[in-house]
Amino acid sequence: MRQRSHAHPRLTREWQGETAFLIAGGPSVLGQNLEALRGRRVVVVNSSVYVAPWADVLFSGDERWEINHRSTVKAFKGRVLSATWGSVPYQCRYIEFLRKPKPGEVPAGLSSDPSEVFFKNTSVRGAINVLCHLGVSRIVTLGLDGGPDATGKTHHHAPHKWGRNPDGWRLQRDELEGVAVAIKDRGVELLNASPGSKLSFWPIVELKDVI
Repeated sequence: MRQRSHAHPRLTREWQGETAFLIAGGPSVLGQNLEALRGRRVVVVNSSVYVAPWADVLFSGDERWEINHRSTVKAFKGRVLSATWGSVPYQCRYIEFLRKPKPGEVPAGLSSDPSEVFFKNTSVRGAINVLCHLGVSRIVTLGLDGGPDATGKTHHHAPHKWGRNPDGWRLQRDELEGVAVAIKDRGVELLNASPGSKLSFWPIVELKDVI
């Protein structure tokens, strides 16, 4: 079991200038060749750990998910990052907890403090903030679909037990659109390798063209 201190970690720019691949939960992931990403810098968000258990980093911004998937989180071989606005939970020594603002106090954009991330309605924003702290110059997202596919499928994994907020897609789109400005100001390029994505503020690309 990985041990950590009970202080918030400070991320370092260990991936300076590199390209990282961020796997979110959208159904378009099912059509991707994820094996092509082995050996590259990969971050998985929540249940995307099941399609790429060999990723470098697992990021989860949802305590409910962490509790429901505790055995998977504990078994993950890479680095497990999450965030909390309170004190660091002592019962989760296998997770490194960054700081985050309280839900009603989340600023716009991304945090520049390497021990902190900003997000509210989507853990993808927190994962993007993590990658900026790690110093990447380009992020390629997969499964960032912004809504269900043509068949009505909402995720590439099993549905969460707590269901969906009926306004969740809009809230997530609004939050990520704000990130689009902040990440550009940092000089980081973001490309969306999610066929059929409803998010229009990042270029849609084919995964094979950016590997």
